[in-house]
Order: sequence, then C-alpha cells, then structure tokens
Amino acid sequence: NAARTLEYAYDDFAIYQLAKALERPQKEIDLYRKRSLNYQKLYDPETQLMRGKNKNGEFMAPFNPFKWGDAFTEGNSWHYSWSVFHDVQGLIDRMGGNEEFVAQLDKVFSLPPKFDESYYGQVIHEIREMQIANMGQYAHGNQPIQHMIYLYNYAGEPWKAQYWVRETLSRMYSPTPDGYIGDEDNGQTSAWYVFSALGFYPVTPASDQYVIGAPLFKKVTLQLE
Repeated sequence: NAARTLEYAYDDFAIYQLAKALERPQKEIDLYRKRSLNYQKLYDPETQLMRGKNKNGEFMAPFNPFKWGDAFTEGNSWHYSWSVFHDVQGLIDRMGGNEEFVAQLDKVFSLPPKFDESYYGQVIHEIREMQIANMGQYAHGNQPIQHMIYLYNYAGEPWKAQYWVRETLSRMYSPTPDGYIGDEDNGQTSAWYVFSALGFYPVTPASDQYVIGAPLFKKVTLQLE
C-alpha cells in the first residue's frame, strides 16, 4: 500500500499539471494538487522514512526498514522513501532541512546491504542484485530508487550526485550479455544510462526541469524528431 500511495501521488501530480494546461475547473485542479501530497501521510518523522499503514490509519508495526515486500513492491523503505519525484523540497523540509536530508541520503550508501526476505519466503532476484552491486542499500537493479542519486542536487551537495552517478555508470553497466545489474522494465534502466551519460536527468517528469549530473562526453549532439 505504501508503494501504491507514493506512486499514485506522483501520478496525481501529472494529472494536476495536465489539468492546469487544459484550463480545467479550479475545483479539479485543486483536487489533484491535494492528492499529489498524499505521500506526506506515509512519512514517519521518528525514523525519517516512509512506512506502510494499517486500515485504521496507524503505522504498521513492528517496522523494519530492511524488510522487502509487504507495504513496498520488490523493495524496502530505504528504496521507496525517496519516491517523491514532484515535491523534493517538501520531503527535505519534512526531514529537517538540507543537512538532515543529505545525511539520510548518505546512509543509503553507508548502510550494509542487509535485508529481510521473510515476506517473500525466499531471496528474490532484486535482493540478490542489490547484494552483488555492493553499494549499501542502493538497489539500482530495481527502478524506484534510480532517481535518488540526483536528489543531492536539491540539498546543495551536487558533487555527491556527480560521484554516485559516475560510480553507477561504470559499475552497473557493461557491454556484455549480463551487462545490466537488474531489470530493464520498459526501458527505464537504459533510459537512466542514456540520460546520465548525457549529463542530465528528469527527476520530475511532467515538468520542464532537468537535474545536472556528470556527463561522460565533452560534447553531445542530439538529433530530435
């Protein structure tokens, strides 16, 4: 339910953008803007992470941020807590400001790649891929966290984004039959590489914003349709 709530909040942001462009009634525009902020209901200030909720509105307990599945689809809270593509500043504010936000981002890479697979009853391939990658809790092999590296830019420490983008480009991709560390899933993993190699990334699709990374090339020419 947490994964669905977070992703639907972004979907509602996209509808909100479209509603404005179509000059829909203000009541509709306001509805989707409000729904786009539903991610706030899952943020737990005590752990500074997203948590699943029960029907009665209380957080699920006990809480293990390393537990895969359950409230999160093929991932854990460390992966999905960054799934606020459209209101990064709102997430930063909730975590206590830039310093706290960056400290939490840093933990993704400094924590060991430990996991709890009890929900699935086995080690699914996404878990194994995170282990093999050996970049802490950063699970590039599954899409929900792939944008997370670029969030350092929003909190004033872009050099960390540049470092981890380059690390991921060089360690997670190779021109071999097993050259991807995880799922392709509709081209997302390839798209991440192409954008990151070019040096920018759309953290917030349905907006006109791109975030700067660390390009692999001195010059690139794009031939658009």
